[in-house]
Amino acid sequence: MNALESGRIAKIAQAKAEKSAREAELRTVEAQRERENALENANQAQRARWDAESQTNIAQRREQAARVLNLLSTASVLDGLILAIDNFRRCLKIPDLQITASSGLLNAVQVSQEISRLQGHRDTVNSVVFSPDGRRLASASRDNTVRLWDVSESGWLAIACGRLKANRVLKEPEKFYSDKYFLDAARGARGYCNIKP
Repeated sequence: MNALESGRIAKIAQAKAEKSAREAELRTVEAQRERENALENANQAQRARWDAESQTNIAQRREQAARVLNLLSTASVLDGLILAIDNFRRCLKIPDLQITASSGLLNAVQVSQEISRLQGHRDTVNSVVFSPDGRRLASASRDNTVRLWDVSESGWLAIACGRLKANRVLKEPEKFYSDKYFLDAARGARGYCNIKP
C-alpha cells in the first residue's frame, strides 16, 4: 500500500468518523428535544391535574353552599349552621367563593336565631350589599344614610361559633351523625370554632 492509498483510506475513515459524529450529535439533539417535550407534557399534565382539583373543590364548595340553603329551609337549621361554618372555613382561600360562603354563613346565623341586629338607621333599609372581600356589609336606608358593618370573621362567624359552643352536636358529632359528609363538616366546624370535645 502506498502513501497515496493510505491517505485516501485515512480520508475515508475520517469522513466516516465525522459522519458518525454528526449522526450522534443529531441523535443527542433529538433525544434532548424528546426529553424537553416529555417534560413539557408532564408540566401540562400537572397543571391540568391542579386545575381539575381546583374545579372539583369549587364545585364541592358550591354544592355545600346549596346544601346550607336547603337545610335552613327545613327543621335542620343546626346542620345548616354547621355546614355554613365549615364551608366558610374551606372557602377562605378561594376568592371567587368567599362572598357566597359569607352569605351562606350570614343566612345561617339569621335563620338559626337572632342574637345581633344591625341597628343604626332611622328608617327602612332599602339595600344591602357585601364588599368584594366579604368582610364588610353596606346598608342603605330611606333616611338617606349608608352604613358600613364589619361582617368579617370577628362578626358573623363569631356569632355562629358562639351559638354552637353550647351545643353537644359539635362536642360529640359521632353521636349525632353517621353520614360522613356531615361528620366531616362538624369536625371541621368544631376545629375552626375552637370547640373542645
